[in-house]
Amino acid sequence: MVFGALVIAAIAALVSALKMLQLESELGGGRRLGAYVLGRRIGEGGMANIYLARHDLLKRPTAVKLLKPRAPPTR
Repeated sequence: MVFGALVIAAIAALVSALKMLQLESELGGGRRLGAYVLGRRIGEGGMANIYLARHDLLKRPTAVKLLKPRAPPTR
């Protein structure tokens, strides 16, 4: 009986690991930012970069604008 429980636990762990790999491949290794998964960069300006992103709950594409790091002032 203990051996059966051990086998079931091992199978559950394997299925869980495979599901995690599947989800990671669906995300495409994109960088997460809150509820958004960033895709390719679609624009760039002097102060920000614009990325094509996908919202987790809404399941639709959107644009996300990320400000560039500010350069320290020169003296």
